[in-house]
Amino acid sequence: MACFNGLSPEQQRDVLVRGVLEFGAQPRGECMSGAAVAIETITDATPGPRFLCMPCAVAYLNGLAGL
Repeated sequence: MACFNGLSPEQQRDVLVRGVLEFGAQPRGECMSGAAVAIETITDATPGPRFLCMPCAVAYLNGLAGL
């Protein structure tokens, strides 16, 4: 599974709205790492976890913490 940041904005929207990508879809975003952790916070606009690689997960959490 690709890191959430490895998906294009359109692919990210599909995951958030529909919960899945089209069968066979290839990541077209910035991060080429595989997902390593799932993060879900009470401040997320949509339910369900985001699957991120470790560096993206740390950056995401640091952003939430204002660091």
